[in-house]
Amino acid sequence: MSDDLVITSGGGTRVASDDLLVEAVRLGAIAGSAADWAARAGVIGRGLALVGLEAEPGAWNGLEPDRALTRAGYFLDHAADRADRLRRDLVEAAERYGETEARIARLWDLGARLGATIFMPTVLGIAAPVVAAMTGVAVLGPVVGVDTADLARRVLADPTTLRFVRAAGGAVDELVLTSLGVPAPLALLIGNRMRAPENASVILLGAAAAGLVGSTTLVEGPVAVRRADTAPAHRRTPPPAGVGEVSRRIPVAEEGTPQIVVERYGEGDDARFIAYIGGTVTFEREPTTQPMDLTNAVAGVEEASTLPVDALLPESTAAGERAALAALEAAGATADSPVIVVGHSAGGTIAAALAAGDEVNVVAGYSFGGPVGPFDTGDTPFLSVEHADDLVPTLGGAAQEEPAGRVRVTRSAVGDPADAPIPAHALRAYRETGALIDASDAPEVEQFTRILTEFTGEDPGVRTEWRVERVGASG
Repeated sequence: MSDDLVITSGGGTRVASDDLLVEAVRLGAIAGSAADWAARAGVIGRGLALVGLEAEPGAWNGLEPDRALTRAGYFLDHAADRADRLRRDLVEAAERYGETEARIARLWDLGARLGATIFMPTVLGIAAPVVAAMTGVAVLGPVVGVDTADLARRVLADPTTLRFVRAAGGAVDELVLTSLGVPAPLALLIGNRMRAPENASVILLGAAAAGLVGSTTLVEGPVAVRRADTAPAHRRTPPPAGVGEVSRRIPVAEEGTPQIVVERYGEGDDARFIAYIGGTVTFEREPTTQPMDLTNAVAGVEEASTLPVDALLPESTAAGERAALAALEAAGATADSPVIVVGHSAGGTIAAALAAGDEVNVVAGYSFGGPVGPFDTGDTPFLSVEHADDLVPTLGGAAQEEPAGRVRVTRSAVGDPADAPIPAHALRAYRETGALIDASDAPEVEQFTRILTEFTGEDPGVRTEWRVERVGASG
């Protein structure tokens, strides 16, 4: 586990540790202070000259203040220039790192697409024995003393696995097209416009078509939202103090508990809202009354698709997104009400979809472990916290271009896999990272605490908790 934060900002052009960014700010402050004192020394020297005291014999007991002030101004100017040059060097290093990261991501994407087209027979030839070997380990591992669950967790947390998954999300279409006999160059040309969200569109279209003959797999349905019975009608709550605090207010993804929390600050036309959206509760293939499931997760990623398929699907948006909008409306929000959206896992996907859309007036967003890469959230301030050893944020695929308002914070959350399928994805782990973000002085992340403070004000808000159900589903 590491406490080091890596911050990507400037539309993906700058990547640096929070310590580097803090040092750049400090150097800027030093440069400004040195330049200010140099200017003051010049003013004092000119003032002495103006009244004729700069070198009056005997007035300074042998000292020469005019020369001393000149030397001080020279060295202060020199210090200001050195500090500013070092600051610019640090920023340039961060930008070069960002360029390198983007170049590597593009190479991985190209490699995945080439692997799915030109080298498909080889890929399938290698995949078969690998799958067979993994199956053998899973079956025989316990017999020979191999902890197969621990091995699986380590594979899922490996950086190479995560890079492959992020790139492969947009390469499924090339694989399918090539298998159907489409020439590799044409498959690459078509597939270049097909990312993970577009592939999700195709999957949901297939599920919808199967639904015509009775299948319910991955078929969305309407949702109903009601106030949780355990929540007081007007529960007062203090404003969140920072990024760590908003992560602690996200509902835990457990069956039978509220999936959405809404806080209202202010009254009437001045009302502002924060919506907290929990993650996936169940991974059942068939939709159930629990809307935070696999169907919602796939439909959530599909929200970023550019394919015009909404009219062909049973529901045009994921259950979780419709539930969040319904909960906000029930809590008193209108289309013009300023809203901050916060979510973990699939809840982060919903937060990104709302920030990218126009159904609600989102002024800022916070995602913890959500696959938000393909969502164009534009200039809206959006903080995406992603663990380097968490598989889930990679499932949305890579962004074609990082939105200008997005800041991505990453860290290695789990050194040795704990007792969980993807331990780095646990909300507990993201809450720890939120606390580290609050302790950082990097201006790129400090702005998200300032946004909360200015948005909520000092007065307590009203908290409501909401239960959501998918209507007409079994289970």
